Amino acid sequence: MKGKIIGLDIKQSFASFGTYSLEGGLSASVNNMGVNARYHYLSSKSDFSYKDNLETLQTRENNDIKRHSFFTAFNYGSSDQADVLKIGLKYQYIGSERGAPGTLSFPNPYARMFDKQHDIRLTLSKKTSDQKHRLITRAYYSNDLNRYLNEHPTEVLFPSDDRYLTKAAGLELQMSSVFLPQLVLNYGVSIRNDIFTNLGIDRTYDRFSYAAYLVSENMFVFPSIIIPKLKITPSIRYNGNNEFKDTWTPKVGLLVNVGPSGKFALKSNYAYNYRIPTFNDLYWPEDAYSGGNPDLLPEYGRDWDIGLRYHLDHVDLSVTFFNQDLTNLIIWESVNWVWTPQNIAKSRIRGLENRLEANILANVLKITANYTYMDAQDLTNGIENATFLPNRARHHANIGLIAGRKNLEFSYSLQYVGKRYTDAANTENMALSSYLLNNMSLGYTCIPGCSSCRVSLRSRIFSMFHTGYYKTFPCREGNCRFTVNTGLHRMR
Repeated sequence: MKGKIIGLDIKQSFASFGTYSLEGGLSASVNNMGVNARYHYLSSKSDFSYKDNLETLQTRENNDIKRHSFFTAFNYGSSDQADVLKIGLKYQYIGSERGAPGTLSFPNPYARMFDKQHDIRLTLSKKTSDQKHRLITRAYYSNDLNRYLNEHPTEVLFPSDDRYLTKAAGLELQMSSVFLPQLVLNYGVSIRNDIFTNLGIDRTYDRFSYAAYLVSENMFVFPSIIIPKLKITPSIRYNGNNEFKDTWTPKVGLLVNVGPSGKFALKSNYAYNYRIPTFNDLYWPEDAYSGGNPDLLPEYGRDWDIGLRYHLDHVDLSVTFFNQDLTNLIIWESVNWVWTPQNIAKSRIRGLENRLEANILANVLKITANYTYMDAQDLTNGIENATFLPNRARHHANIGLIAGRKNLEFSYSLQYVGKRYTDAANTENMALSSYLLNNMSLGYTCIPGCSSCRVSLRSRIFSMFHTGYYKTFPCREGNCRFTVNTGLHRMR
């Protein structure tokens, strides 16, 4: 049938600490209709070694995970921007069981967590015949069942079996209108209802939220070789709910192209932020080890950033400085040996973000790199007594390399995460050390081109793991696609 496309891919990965991942997907499209489905399995022991407070080498226990996820989607409408009507329906399921090992100073070798999540989303997009106005309607529903089980055989005084259910349903209406080439407005409204039920004590909490927003995209072109293009994007949003006060959150963005070729761009943003506590923050079931905090206050503050971008055909480089000044920042930390969320009266988070992306050797080799320096400080007791916010690394870097030739592709990435403190007092012997994570993968893609095509694939990439994949795949119609990918991950 004309316009029919079928796709199939399989990916498997092996990593340190007993980690294994298998992922596969199937997709098909006929004319303006398409459907795809994906499945992903992940398991890991995560039994890495570390030094405790007495500098004794220990093995992290009860840190394993097994997770299954399934995703499927149906779409109607072509990729043509002039298509008047588009419909999309998506469903996702995630089921997992994992250990809850606790902190290094107070481990929980028997605590387990179970999660089952269902999410469904329907989207309809409708354009007017003159292409100047577009209405997008989104409706969604989610159902998340969580269970925390801690049955320590020697601690009969503190058993835990908490079960809680979170449901959310919402509707969003978004309108986009082109009034002038220099003026595009995006505006809309949304409503959402969240219901949290603690099944252990049969207690339910209900939150109804609503919002309205307006974004104005203003583009100006000048006959100037210094500033040929200028874009200003002011926006305003109104946020409301039945638990906390309603709030306006304005924001403005600026993008300036510099120079006759437009290779350089200056960008900047300034915004007022406001975030209310989540249900987990407020009502996490309380036991001897953790608990929510119903007295939490919303966090708010101002943030701004300014950056420079340099863009060529094969190189994209950007440098951005960011700053956040926050009041009542919500963070989870250990208070009297109980893991609970707290408000930080005054905090400041600022830093520098650098990003590089380069395609070289006629798109045969692609290199990506980014580095972020972040200075996140608790200023509650003044600048002279400032401490670092927990669980935020000062240094974070990634380097990636992708090399491909015809149907063969090799990728490698290196991730570095710096030291992180785990408590508000910045205790050195409780800090998490920096680490490096290496990822490597080798993949082969077969795109058969005729009915007589027959391909044999054999993948035995890393002999140290004695892994391999061997299969013969016949091509029946000449329009299918099959991908085999085998990977390796190592941490040190």
